[in-house]
Amino acid sequence: MGLNQAVFSHLSGYAGLTSLVQSRIYPERMKQGCDKPFVIYQRVGLDLTETYDPEPTGNVQDSDLIQFDAYGRTSDEAFAVGAQILLALRAMNGSGVNRAFITHRSSSVESDTGLFRVSIDAEIWNSLSRT
Repeated sequence: MGLNQAVFSHLSGYAGLTSLVQSRIYPERMKQGCDKPFVIYQRVGLDLTETYDPEPTGNVQDSDLIQFDAYGRTSDEAFAVGAQILLALRAMNGSGVNRAFITHRSSSVESDTGLFRVSIDAEIWNSLSRT
């Protein structure tokens, strides 16, 4: 399982988040015309751990920067979904994922759709990036 699938499985299994968005959790882009609220996440950076050993043994940990965007019709709706993403990330570990560290959170209004967005950047230490 790669990191993208591990993130999707974790978010989809987090009851507090799915109570708000049901199955509307999308990697990279939403489905056209989907209901609100919803979540989009994407990898925006990767720091690879390098070693002198050409074939390292053991658990090599990489650090992926993942951006999570919570969209809602109102700011309250977007902030509620964003709060559940934060809680889900703080509980994320196991299955190749060591830990998620929240690095940034911001909010905005999309000028073209009028949707409210809460963006969360998280650094996820893992051994799955190379798969």
